[in-house]
Amino acid sequence: MVDVVHGLLEKSMLVRHEDVSGEVPRYRMLETVREYGHQRLVESGALSAVLRRHRDHYLRLTAEAQANWFGPRQVEWLARLRGDHANLRVVLGYCLITPGEVEAGLQLAVSPHHYWVSFGSLSEGRQRLSQLLAAQSGDSRARTAALGSHAYLSMMQGALDEGLAVTENYRLAAEALQDDSALAWAQHHLALAAAFRMDLPRAAEFFDEAMTRHRTLGDLAATAECMFKLAIIVCLLGDVDRALALAAECRALTSAHGESWITADALFAQSLAYWQLGDRDAADDLARQAFHLLQSVNDHWGMALCTEIVAWSAAATGRPKRAGRLLGILRLLWETIGGELCAAPFMLEGHQQCERTWPPRCQSPPAQRPTRKEPHSISRGPSPTSWRNSCPQIRRTSPPRNPMARCPSS
Repeated sequence: MVDVVHGLLEKSMLVRHEDVSGEVPRYRMLETVREYGHQRLVESGALSAVLRRHRDHYLRLTAEAQANWFGPRQVEWLARLRGDHANLRVVLGYCLITPGEVEAGLQLAVSPHHYWVSFGSLSEGRQRLSQLLAAQSGDSRARTAALGSHAYLSMMQGALDEGLAVTENYRLAAEALQDDSALAWAQHHLALAAAFRMDLPRAAEFFDEAMTRHRTLGDLAATAECMFKLAIIVCLLGDVDRALALAAECRALTSAHGESWITADALFAQSLAYWQLGDRDAADDLARQAFHLLQSVNDHWGMALCTEIVAWSAAATGRPKRAGRLLGILRLLWETIGGELCAAPFMLEGHQQCERTWPPRCQSPPAQRPTRKEPHSISRGPSPTSWRNSCPQIRRTSPPRNPMARCPSS
């Protein structure tokens, strides 16, 4: 096989390029060669069989990625699938237009967990799921899972009304199938909607219930995900001690399995908690650590949250130009996420206060397109060493709902 590939490269029938990590070589056909091969398959009558084999290959691949999602190979698998996204699109298109293949398309569109977030295209995920769901009625586990994913992506783009409507259909389908895992995720989605509407007590109640349900089912990944989100909410409600305890428990769970994504989210939860306590050094350092890990899974939503904390730090320490530059990067991150959000709803007040530190002569923070090095300036830049002494002493009880109120304006 190696000799065959080498021969095709020498004849310029294949082109070599690097994957998204820059470490694994990949090969693609020239477009004219691909079109010629496709035409020969049509003429020979073998196209349908090849497309089914192509479908089966990617169903196996995404199933294996899901099996490795909560573990040390998580980053590797997500990067591999991002590199294969053009192939995944072909399979999804085939499943959508081919009679009897929609169920396979639904399975592919929801696996592995949070794939569309990692790929960086929530809008495409919503569109693909919407098309597949419209093409098939009735109850099945694949269709139920697709409803859950569609609801989640809608909420993550700020479309709460749509997300809640789909969540209700998701819950009803889960009840019909007696799918306890899906019912636990439906509770998670309701918690997320409550958090985005700043109904924090209800969000905490729902996340706690979802976490308990997932723990009972033995789903450690889902338990950890609900745990870090509960930590964020109880932090905003003022129970910083519990928030830190939940985040620490979450990190212990994820670290034991070598997982990266939820570990980063738990680091962000700790960062927010330390910000509430007035410890800017710790908050900034944890946000940078989280950002670095979230880059590896391409989670723009999570990176935006971490950038927010670093921007607050810059504003609070008399560096409005640095804060403005970070707010410009934030704007670009939210543009890639798409939808209706310009900040995480539960961080919106802090975001607006940070914007007010930008010099009055400027109408809005600059939104320069970041260079390749700019994200590293967020995740790897030196943490200030003089902030802790200037922070006021903050009691751990009853912090305000606006996290930025913890620091004086600069």
